[in-house]
Amino acid sequence: MSIQFIRLVGGLLLCWLLNPAVLFAQAVEPADSATKDLQIVEKTVPANQYLYTRHMIENVEEVTRLEWLYGRKLPKRLTALDLTATGPIEYHLVFGTPMYLDIAIPIEQLPVDPGEDSYKQTLPFKCLAMVFKGSPLEASEQWSVLQAELANRGLEWNRQNREIAVNREGFDAQQHVTELQVGIQAGQ
Repeated sequence: MSIQFIRLVGGLLLCWLLNPAVLFAQAVEPADSATKDLQIVEKTVPANQYLYTRHMIENVEEVTRLEWLYGRKLPKRLTALDLTATGPIEYHLVFGTPMYLDIAIPIEQLPVDPGEDSYKQTLPFKCLAMVFKGSPLEASEQWSVLQAELANRGLEWNRQNREIAVNREGFDAQQHVTELQVGIQAGQ
């Protein structure tokens, strides 16, 4: 048995353990052919403030587990703090040493007393972005498409990616909508 096969089976098993609906939705319904012609746009995301959790990670494979765990806890915390979300949950991945993942919910305003919770304010974020309709696993395959487009346009990556869970409600993973953003180095 090859190491690639073992990794594939292990990844599928992990996916199923974390979210069985994703695996079954993929097996039952193939990706929509409209996802083949994704539009990539250059844009600047405005500055924002967030309630968030930060996680130091060793590799990108840890992201799925953390998304699953904290992507469900953070909205509950938002409600307990009586804060107003201004958008869906976001995943900010910063590559480097150390590498870290911020799981964040944009909020209307920062509280006067932050207590023990973590908040951050971001600067405008210039990026290449695409909106993808399909399962989160299929969306993760689109990062290489964005990286290739960055190179095609002669832009330099700022080592930051963001993923916005525009719509991940329900059990039909093919109906999930995710915006993927690859950061562009300042001054370009």
